[in-house]
Amino acid sequence: MNKRVIGIVLLLGGAAVAIASLAADVIGIGDNPVTFEIGWKQIIGAIFGLLSIIVGIWYIVKGKKPKDYND
Repeated sequence: MNKRVIGIVLLLGGAAVAIASLAADVIGIGDNPVTFEIGWKQIIGAIFGLLSIIVGIWYIVKGKKPKDYND
């Protein structure tokens, strides 16, 4: 796999983890779906998702090959 594909997978996976973590109470996988309070586990999941998104974007940018204008 090249860096672009890895970056896209990290970007999409990180976005899914961050959204699922922050919306855990709303979708019914959180501790208390009645209060909608964000707990420490959700914050850690959101941070992990955000870091995955950042690394994914970095891989996508670094995966682009510069065009050779000598052709």
